[in-house]
Amino acid sequence: FSAIPYAYRVALMINASIVVVMAAFGGIVLDRQQKLLEEQFTRAGQLSSKQLAGSATVPLFGRDKLGLIQQIKALTKDMIDISVFDHQGRVVASESASAGSKYSSNQYSYTATDNASLNIAVPNNANIEYKKELKTTINHIYTKYRNQWLEDTPMSFDWQDLESQREWTTFVSPVVFRDVVGGHVFVTTSRNEITQAKNDILQFIMVVSFVLVVGVFTLSMAIGRRLSRPVLDLIKATNAISDEQYSYRIDKVYHGEFGQLISSFNHMAEEVERKQKVETALTHFVSDSVADHYLSDGGGRGEGKMVDASVIFVDIVGFTSFSENNSAKQVAEILNEYFEYFTYCCEFYGGHVDKFIGDAAMFVFGAPNDDPEHPFNAAACAVLMQKIIADINKKHKSEGKPCLEIRIGISCGQMLAGVIGSKSRLQYTVVGDTVNLSSRLCDLAGSGGILVDEAFFNRANHHNYLSSGKRDSIKVKGVSDKVKTVFIKDIIKTPYSHFETVREQLNLHA
Repeated sequence: FSAIPYAYRVALMINASIVVVMAAFGGIVLDRQQKLLEEQFTRAGQLSSKQLAGSATVPLFGRDKLGLIQQIKALTKDMIDISVFDHQGRVVASESASAGSKYSSNQYSYTATDNASLNIAVPNNANIEYKKELKTTINHIYTKYRNQWLEDTPMSFDWQDLESQREWTTFVSPVVFRDVVGGHVFVTTSRNEITQAKNDILQFIMVVSFVLVVGVFTLSMAIGRRLSRPVLDLIKATNAISDEQYSYRIDKVYHGEFGQLISSFNHMAEEVERKQKVETALTHFVSDSVADHYLSDGGGRGEGKMVDASVIFVDIVGFTSFSENNSAKQVAEILNEYFEYFTYCCEFYGGHVDKFIGDAAMFVFGAPNDDPEHPFNAAACAVLMQKIIADINKKHKSEGKPCLEIRIGISCGQMLAGVIGSKSRLQYTVVGDTVNLSSRLCDLAGSGGILVDEAFFNRANHHNYLSSGKRDSIKVKGVSDKVKTVFIKDIIKTPYSHFETVREQLNLHA
């Protein structure tokens, strides 16, 4: 039932209610009409039998058979059969409206008012005279059961042909004079008219009910469709929102509860669209992983946590003099181009951009998402950056554009990661001695160099994928002891480099 459209469900429920009400109402009306018809039929039959019994008193007690026959004929036109019995059970006078007609039957069933019943078998004649059979039956019943009745009490009993289902009723009234019962009057009439009247009433109720149900179903369908419009609009709108069409709005005007519901939905859609725009804007300032981490933490400052990660600092060599000799527009274009390639390399190896600092950039690997291979991925990212810068410079040289070099410093170890800042301005970043060391190594790397500390190199090269250059122990600002350093030259073998794939994607082949 729940799979049926809303409009049809409304129509079905309304019609089911109408059918139940009409069935109950029709049953009550039919039962009432049947009782009224039965009362009228019984009253008319009893009145006829009583009137005949009253008028037959003098002729019956005076043995005036001719007078009885005349009185009987006056009523026969409305009855099937009228018979008068004397006190000894003999037929004194009788008349039948169907005298001489033929009636075929094999068995009758008769039921008296005292619930006594009998079945009378009739000889298997093909044709039996109706008048003779009826007289024989009435005489048989009167003779057999007269002692069971109160002789001065009117009564009636029904007849039914078990084959043709024809029904009759016989009304019996005693003929009494001065408390002496001189006989009985049997007035038999057909129940066909009352049965037909009942059938007509039933047919009328069924026709009216059918017309009403069809009319109500048509009307309820129209009402259901009208009521389902805002529901269908809401379904369409929610599907649009689920398909990320956040600008979708329901522009139809509804009143009442549906109007409030539509208004609430449009307001909700506006808030969802605004939130989506904020999230999209946020990913322009931080990486997707940082944005997800920030939003999952409720968007506030946290305590942070210690993580094992790698940090890359990239600096453009000679950028100060380059910016002095070129327009601000050219400087911004070159800077954006380089940063775009740096970001691509970082994300290619699973890192995220922590920040851009003038002509430098800071990248983090291993936070906020865990990465057990973060030292190697950071090293591979640095090598990829140098190769891409070489390709860019070849391309710029052929186009007459300026060529710039970069220097890179990398270190790894324990550092604090979390959302740091003031209430009005926050930033997800990492801090610690490892971060400071990578920044100092970047300053000492020189043009085109990738300078790392020995501890980082050993962790990144545990698969012997890296080739190294000059090794040295140097004094680094902010560190009391000398730091053993290593220059990374290239990645000699690795399934993770994909340098050629990146070059094809960036269209940087020389």
